[in-house]
Amino acid sequence: MTVLQNASIRSPRDESAAVEDLDTPPALLVRPVPSPPLRPRHRLRLAPRRSLVNAVDGAWWPQTGNLVKEIHTILPILGLRLESITRVQYRATDWDPAPARVTVDHHAIALDGRGDGSDATVVFVGPHAVVRLALIPPATAVAEAVGRMDRALHQRKTFD
Repeated sequence: MTVLQNASIRSPRDESAAVEDLDTPPALLVRPVPSPPLRPRHRLRLAPRRSLVNAVDGAWWPQTGNLVKEIHTILPILGLRLESITRVQYRATDWDPAPARVTVDHHAIALDGRGDGSDATVVFVGPHAVVRLALIPPATAVAEAVGRMDRALHQRKTFD
């Protein structure tokens, strides 16, 4: 919290005014300082590469429900793991309506919205690899989102 004093600077010749100011407590202006917005890299957490025991490869907490907009923020990061992204598979009820294709940097990406009741994940498909991310809803409070991301990264695959 930031506290600012509402005080004025007086010249030494105006001593009577200075004495009055000492007898009167200064007015305080209290303003809460907003938390800085989380950067996109803080809204995506990835497990170490080639982790065979994790249920997902990471967790993603997008800022909005607009998949097309959010893809543009996450692609530079995921591109490091996937070379390029050819397809994104997602649960349609988790997002605003999206087109079947989106073009990013002159590269077409197919968007496959599933209508089933599967878990809240987003799968990014590249030519040689896949990244499966647990999806944290955009409206989730910060503390809860961080906790969900941690739990998703530590959730293990179940083998039947």
